[in-house]
Amino acid sequence: MLEKVFGSKTKVIILRELSSHPDMQFTVRDLSRTLNIPYGSAHPAVMSLIRSRLIKARKVGRTNIINYNVSHLLSDQVRVLFEQEKSVHLSIARKFVKELDKKGVKNVLLFGSTVRKGAFEPGDIDLLIILKKASSKRNDSKLIDRFLIDHDTIISPIYISGSEMRERIKRYDGFILRVVDEGLMLYGEEEWLKAS
Repeated sequence: MLEKVFGSKTKVIILRELSSHPDMQFTVRDLSRTLNIPYGSAHPAVMSLIRSRLIKARKVGRTNIINYNVSHLLSDQVRVLFEQEKSVHLSIARKFVKELDKKGVKNVLLFGSTVRKGAFEPGDIDLLIILKKASSKRNDSKLIDRFLIDHDTIISPIYISGSEMRERIKRYDGFILRVVDEGLMLYGEEEWLKAS
């Protein structure tokens, strides 16, 4: 049974999306667009998951409408597995920040898929590291390399000074506003927008 469920990366990506939105219904074409998977790869993966009964399908005209089968024997366990996958990334991010040399660091924000609502797709751990001074130099490469070796996880820090952060917020910089909106503060005070 598990071979049918987890037989390919495409199936895992589809299950991750459908299990995080169990009330939503998709066509295969919608799902392939949403997940940026070629239709030619998505269709056989969906058909296999329908045969395993972890995905339900119903015909509407000539189109299959699919959604996650919450009644399936493994439904709850699959959802828990994907939730744990996300919490492991959060745990690694917290551990990295704990070991990070905080000299010159005002705040560290976690952003990206680890904290974004919706389906989680494992990848880099994205950190915005806000420095006290614009002239601060950082060399965290040894710690980043160690986390890659120890946890098979890429830590991707972006460094910015507090003054540049405030300036970019005033300019309504889309990237910075998204980080502020979705980000999770892992180090520093919530009043991080105030002057240094």
